[in-house]
Amino acid sequence: MPKNQYDYKNQPLIGYHSVIKHKILRDYLKAYIETLTRNVRIDTFKLAIVDGFAGGGKYQADWGSEIVYGSPINILEACNEAAIKAQSIRVKHFQLDARFYLVEENKDGHQLLNKTLIEKGYAERVNNDSDISVFNDDFKLKVFDIVQDIKKRSASARSFFLLDQYGYSDVPLSQINYIFSELPGAEILLTFNVDALLNYLNEKNLRDFQRSTGFNVDALLDSGLHNKDTRPQDWRLAAQAILHKKLIDGCFPDGHGHHTTFYIRSTGGHGDYWLVHLSRNMTARNVMVDIHWLHGNHFVHYGS
Repeated sequence: MPKNQYDYKNQPLIGYHSVIKHKILRDYLKAYIETLTRNVRIDTFKLAIVDGFAGGGKYQADWGSEIVYGSPINILEACNEAAIKAQSIRVKHFQLDARFYLVEENKDGHQLLNKTLIEKGYAERVNNDSDISVFNDDFKLKVFDIVQDIKKRSASARSFFLLDQYGYSDVPLSQINYIFSELPGAEILLTFNVDALLNYLNEKNLRDFQRSTGFNVDALLDSGLHNKDTRPQDWRLAAQAILHKKLIDGCFPDGHGHHTTFYIRSTGGHGDYWLVHLSRNMTARNVMVDIHWLHGNHFVHYGS
């Protein structure tokens, strides 16, 4: 499958399903910060946000000429709106002490992201010992430095990782386990293009997937669903159920964690993908469940 779906040298196009994904992200961050700062005696709230596959930050809608801003801008604006809301219920000054880490491996995407941040008025906050750090790097290589920097600033602070991989194999389970082990207050919002895997379901591809991600595929192989000659008509739903369970088990090998999954159907022919929220915090889980219901008309849910 292609490594990158966006043509950052020209005006990249974005689908409506991605816009909904960004809306979920934006609404969640605002609601979560509001929930945790409801006590007016809290005058400072520390937060770290990591966008591991940040993209160029600016797109053209594939349904027309509308300009659509990507996850980095949605994150920054959501936090600003949440800080204004928190200040509105206080007499004394409130500070949202947030640090943003934006990682984009594609060189053209990285250049466009910097240009977009300047265009939106964030130039003075980027890469000069301020609150926005932008990296032209592979998230798999950069995650260790970022996690250690977050720990150095405040190991107990809340941290949020948006891992919006294009496919399904750019975020190994070992790195998810590493984030949760180093940052107990972390949350992860992970995309997983399940149809990209199921469309070419065979033993070789599953074994390659296991090697690159650490994802255990034995249960899926044991089910025989990868065999085109013997699998039942509803094999895809059964395969998704097995994959989903193994994904959650792999992210929380000790069994202590919470998840909320959005099953989003692409309108552009790219297939269904999962948007999975992972955390060890019940408050985070409850807020995401509320967002799940709020956007329920924009995704399908297969159940188990």
